[in-house]
Amino acid sequence: MVNLFARTPADNFRVMPYNLRLFAMLGLWGDRRKLYRLYVLLLLALNVINIAVLLMSIFIEMLCFSYLGNQLTEENANISHSAFNCRWYDEPIVIRKYFLRIILQAHRKATITAGKFYNVNIVTFAQLIKTSYTYYMIMKEMF
Repeated sequence: MVNLFARTPADNFRVMPYNLRLFAMLGLWGDRRKLYRLYVLLLLALNVINIAVLLMSIFIEMLCFSYLGNQLTEENANISHSAFNCRWYDEPIVIRKYFLRIILQAHRKATITAGKFYNVNIVTFAQLIKTSYTYYMIMKEMF
């Protein structure tokens, strides 16, 4: 059978002759071409499943980071509004200076970035999914 614990696809192809002989000896199929096609189909099906699971896990991980980036941006905006709306102007001058620093610092946008050039949030995640699907459809049409 297909070696589910193979490290590479080449490992599966190394054990393929032994599996084909086993199938032939068991009398499951007499024609080796059909047997070979079945074996290759099993290998391709396992590769497709592995790729699908890998892509889903990547997209879920990206969604988690995007959600956290979105939450960070929203909470940063809330800090600025909360600090401004409290009665900081009735406090002593030292406290007022701290509040002004908090308000000014909170006006700078806080985001999670990928490589310091790509903001990670829900909007960019949706754009990435749309772009990936577009590239997939173009590749599907070409090949």
